[in-house]
Order: sequence, then C-alpha cells, then structure tokens
Amino acid sequence: MKDVHAMPPLEAVRIGLHSVGLSGVRKPLHVDRADRTVVLSVEFELAVDLPSDRKGSDLSRNSELLAEIVDRTAQRPAASLEA
Repeated sequence: MKDVHAMPPLEAVRIGLHSVGLSGVRKPLHVDRADRTVVLSVEFELAVDLPSDRKGSDLSRNSELLAEIVDRTAQRPAASLEA
C-alpha cells in the first residue's frame, strides 16, 4: 500500500505549511500531588510542520501516540505537568 502522505504533491501546489494538526483533543490526565492523585481534563493541540515536498501528515499517528502517553498516566501518574 502506498504512503500517500509521503508522496510529493503536484508541482503547482507545492506549499509548505508551518502548522498542520488537531485541536480540541480532550483527554484525562492523572497527576500526582503531595497527598493524592488528581485527574485533570486537559485539552491538547497537536501540530507538525508540513514541508512542501510532502502531500500530507500522518495525524492519526500523532493522536494515537498522545493517547498512549496519556493512558500510561492511569497506571503511573505524571509527577508534574512538566514531566
């Protein structure tokens, strides 16, 4: 199966974009506090650069990776929001 996103676009439409992504992605994030674990409802924005030599971005891979990272906090809460 061809990776359409990795294929070069038509010469007439070769434009690079600085921010392509998803916004408003809400996930529960588990964070450790001094005396307990709290669950925060966090809204994420995922963005990548899209060079002019690519036809698209694999945004589903980005959202899958975010889900995997956030889901891990259910077993091991994040030490802080900066972690």
